[in-house]
Amino acid sequence: MSGVSTIKCDVCGRQKAEVNHWLVAVVPTENRGLLFAAAEEVEGEEHMPEFQYEDICGQACAQRRLQIWLDSWMAPQPDLGDRASSLELKPPLARDGRAPAAGA
Repeated sequence: MSGVSTIKCDVCGRQKAEVNHWLVAVVPTENRGLLFAAAEEVEGEEHMPEFQYEDICGQACAQRRLQIWLDSWMAPQPDLGDRASSLELKPPLARDGRAPAAGA
């Protein structure tokens, strides 16, 4: 038996073929960001332990992976305690870029 490893998409499970144009999602272990790179650019490179590397089979799965990351990033955060009072919420700007009129 040969030592050939099969690569599967971490989103949908599809197996990599020769003609596929795959991506690699690079995620810091603290989940503080998400970067996509062409698989050819990171193949054979030394992987840093502070990052998680995920095989992505194409655009649809890259979009799904980004959505998963955004959902986790935008999920309700734990209570900020004393820091909550220092946060200032600003109203959205009008289409012309100006602040809405008072009482509007």
